[in-house]
Amino acid sequence: MENRTDRRVLRSRRLIVAAFERLLETRPYERIGVSAIAQEADIDRKTFYQHYRSVDGLLGAIADDFAAGVLDEVEQAAPASPHPEGRERALSAFLEALVRAVTSGLERDRRYMQRVPADVLYGHLSRAFKRQVGERRLLEGVLPERERAGSLAFALGGIFSLLQNLLADEPARPAAEVERMAVTLTESGLLGMLDA
Repeated sequence: MENRTDRRVLRSRRLIVAAFERLLETRPYERIGVSAIAQEADIDRKTFYQHYRSVDGLLGAIADDFAAGVLDEVEQAAPASPHPEGRERALSAFLEALVRAVTSGLERDRRYMQRVPADVLYGHLSRAFKRQVGERRLLEGVLPERERAGSLAFALGGIFSLLQNLLADEPARPAAEVERMAVTLTESGLLGMLDA
């Protein structure tokens, strides 16, 4: 019985997220309400509120899921606990994996970057990444503890700003070019932090 309930919960959440994403294709974030999402998902408003407190809460959950998926890829690609002499390589591997995972879904996630205000989207993403990077201890041994929060904010802010800027380019740049530029810019800045 419990497994059946879990499937229903997951199904409802998938319906809600899919409805939200469809609505983002036709209207800006500020004009999407719970009623519109419920109607698009063909569910009751009550069902929406069983899973999320608000549209902003839904966006926060989407950001958490996105960060978890990206960081799963980062954990597979970057060494877990580098030796002090390997800190630069570990930081480089972390940034490369982070940028690759973020840019791999660029086309799919374009609607978020185009329809959700940058400060709202970045706020949710930065909170999700900072919390999960800390919980997973991904930068432990790579950056001094005092520098981790600021360094992560710098990297995420730079990657996010660069992606927003490049999405506006016509014609769109190839994902490989975006990856190279993002890694080079963020890595250069953070390696300077390690040297200092």
